[in-house]
Amino acid sequence: MAGAETDVCVLQSVLGLLDMGFEVFLFEDCLFTHEVNVRPALRRVEAAGAIPSTFKTLFFAMDQGVGRESLPDAWRQRMKVWRSRIRSPYALPAMTLDK
Repeated sequence: MAGAETDVCVLQSVLGLLDMGFEVFLFEDCLFTHEVNVRPALRRVEAAGAIPSTFKTLFFAMDQGVGRESLPDAWRQRMKVWRSRIRSPYALPAMTLDK
């Protein structure tokens, strides 16, 4: 999950997805909000079962962790398109949520 207004929209979306039975990974470095203190919202979704993660973790899991040989041709093509659209996390500006 990535999105804006962490303390409202992301919070409610994550809780809803968890309630529907989805496994939710919360990409904390891909969140935005005007709220100064987002820690309560992050703690709430983590307590509910969301898995804290980062874009960098996703990028390398998809790039190196997926056994390309075992994927159907259609999935390999999708992964190729995905990799061409996603920038390396090292090319992104640094930011923190420590507010």
